[in-house]
Amino acid sequence: MSRDARAEVAPQTPEQRRPVLRKLMRTDAPAVLAAFESDSANMARQGEVTDLASAHHYVDILLDREDQWPFAVVLEKTVALGQGSEDGAGSSESGSSHRFVQSNLPDRANARGTGIGTDSGTATGGDGAGALVGLVGVSIDRNNLNGWFWYWMSAHGRGRGWMSAAVATVADWALSEGGLYRLELGHRVNNPASGAVARAAGFVKEGTERGKFLIDGQRIDVDTYSRLATDPQGSAARLELRSVWRPIDA
Repeated sequence: MSRDARAEVAPQTPEQRRPVLRKLMRTDAPAVLAAFESDSANMARQGEVTDLASAHHYVDILLDREDQWPFAVVLEKTVALGQGSEDGAGSSESGSSHRFVQSNLPDRANARGTGIGTDSGTATGGDGAGALVGLVGVSIDRNNLNGWFWYWMSAHGRGRGWMSAAVATVADWALSEGGLYRLELGHRVNNPASGAVARAAGFVKEGTERGKFLIDGQRIDVDTYSRLATDPQGSAARLELRSVWRPIDA
């Protein structure tokens, strides 16, 4: 990826561009790579994205599955924004795209490089909405009208409340127009920022899965959350939702 493309991802002044939500696009792959490179240690749990080819593969997997609703958090025109009250740095690890990639993909998931373009492109989505800085997704269980919720934010977009607002907005849509009744997510107990994001978006803690993950030789508990269509919506701000996926009953 070019130096100019990477600069497009990182906010450069206190005047931050306004975040909005839209459907993930194939042209977002360079910005996905930039996000993974912004915090490689933590983002590694979201999937294996180490170069542009694997970033295209990551995006292709999400877009080629009918049981996925991936929404991109993108930045548009420059406006003054204050700092958010939540850090928004965490991700929903047990509901992460890593879990999705490892557990729910067909055999093509292991065929890296197949049908993937090699042009570096730019870090923008190509629709005028600006650069992707985060992703919010729902893995859909159509039989039960449930969804597994996951999210991540580039290091450049954390600490501004954008993650909480994005999660709340997507959850609102999924539990109303989207046609789902229940959303579920989980996060490591040593990642409290992710729990703060979930609670601000109206998710309710249901319990703790003890010793769920083995990370660097240590067993880590995972807190589990859910939100029902009948639950309150939560206190987080909302973002403009530019485009949506096909609802369950469409």
